[in-house]
Amino acid sequence: MMLEQLSTWFKPTLIIIGAALIIQGVTGKYRLIGIVTLAAGFLLGLWAITLSIIGIAKGMLSIPTFIILLICGAGLFSKPIRKIHWAALLGLVSGSAVTYYFNLIIGYGGPTVLFLVFLTVTLLTYLFFKFAEDIVNMIGGLFSISIISIAIGIACIIWALIYINF
Repeated sequence: MMLEQLSTWFKPTLIIIGAALIIQGVTGKYRLIGIVTLAAGFLLGLWAITLSIIGIAKGMLSIPTFIILLICGAGLFSKPIRKIHWAALLGLVSGSAVTYYFNLIIGYGGPTVLFLVFLTVTLLTYLFFKFAEDIVNMIGGLFSISIISIAIGIACIIWALIYINF
């Protein structure tokens, strides 16, 4: 029952995403409209990523529709958060948490051991999330270019109207 209802959302989602990309590309210079479209685009991006993953996992989407939905969702999601540097913060928090629980489970660990555990976990987490942060920054920067945003928005609408027959 739920899956049939989910399949009706692919076409409207692509049309709305295409319209959001076109609006973001056209109204880049207007401050208030830009903030509203970024916030709406963030939520639409989350919805598109979720919808594409569920749709491909259940076999309800074709590969090209999945790719278009995922790329546009990632672009809309990453555009407002591309300037936030969260890798260092997540590394620090995870290093502190793992060191605390390591000391709690093992008992008293020497300061050198605790420092090495903290440093190792912090650096590994930072490197992993820095890579993800750079990818998000690249995708968000690409979608910040008005011509690319408008072209991909038009492609979303055309794909939804021509190739998705629901």
